[in-house]
Amino acid sequence: MLALPPKVCWRAFDGASVVALLPRAKVPDAEIKGDLEFDLYGRFKAAGCQVQLDGEARFTAWGDRSWSDGSDLAKNVWNSLKTLEPTPIEAGDKGIVYPGGARAYFRCERPNLPPLPSNVSPAEADIVELGLSANSAPRTQRVKDLLASLMQQYVKFAKRQLKCR
Repeated sequence: MLALPPKVCWRAFDGASVVALLPRAKVPDAEIKGDLEFDLYGRFKAAGCQVQLDGEARFTAWGDRSWSDGSDLAKNVWNSLKTLEPTPIEAGDKGIVYPGGARAYFRCERPNLPPLPSNVSPAEADIVELGLSANSAPRTQRVKDLLASLMQQYVKFAKRQLKCR
């Protein structure tokens, strides 16, 4: 039986909830890979974490400080997900869940932001996008509900971790 630590991926997710999204593995040993810290305002503007089984990513969590404002993100990036028939969820400023994944974005206002590149407006740097992927999970309502719950937890975690107002 596969077991994960009580908390995985920056301690943002309950291991038992993530296990419920994973397929049966040939070898019941999961490997957790990715960035050690969730900090989108440090050296990099993105962070990611994967739970791998049998050498393949089966659960992925990522965060990105977007160079796009929220309306542009929803119009250009999220429109590509329409074929998956996403369902809106209450997570961040806008959240969706779809078979095998979830996404959300929110405005993160925080004091003492690092200097911005000259081609980026302050409004764009404040947008954080989060994503979850569990492509091997069954296509059931229970899995969609679990992904929605995990995304809501992830948004709360990210806001707290990034010190957003």
